[in-house]
Amino acid sequence: MASSVEELRVALEREADELAQRREELETELAEVERQLEARRNAVAHLTLIRPLVAPVPQPRREPKSAPTAAASDPAPAPKAAAETRHTTPAPRRRKAAPRTRTAAPAPAGPRRKAARTPKAAAPAPAAERRVRTHLRDEIAALLSASEQPMNVRRLTEALGEEPTKSRLESVRTSAEGLVKAGRAGKAGRGLFTAAG
Repeated sequence: MASSVEELRVALEREADELAQRREELETELAEVERQLEARRNAVAHLTLIRPLVAPVPQPRREPKSAPTAAASDPAPAPKAAAETRHTTPAPRRRKAAPRTRTAAPAPAGPRRKAARTPKAAAPAPAAERRVRTHLRDEIAALLSASEQPMNVRRLTEALGEEPTKSRLESVRTSAEGLVKAGRAGKAGRGLFTAAG
């Protein structure tokens, strides 16, 4: 009978240890969930401050959405749009061929100038990307001016509501450095950014 009591005691101690370990795991998990919840709430608060800067941007995005809607209503224009997309892809190849022709034959300068104008028409795509970068810089500048203390790149990325992946962190870091160079933000130390002041 004494051995069965001892076995029961050992089993209960083992169970108590397992429960204590499980409690620690749950407390750790709860702390992580609370940290993520706080980060999301901070991001929402920061985005609320940024909303006036973001408001003009959705309007250009709505215009392209209306164009696909019109294409969806008419099945025939959709293949034309696809054909136009195909024509834009080979255009850079033609541009590469045009410079070779320019060096070989100087007489047909008129058509070559037209070929040079075609790449200029293709240039607005990078300009749109620059607008997005400027927009990101505006958001970062607004976050820094709203923050009372310096922010590192990870906090800025999370405040923007983004996952802190390597590429996203580098993008935010580059934009913040650009703000510093432009005088729209300051540095409070290595990797710490503040509002310009």
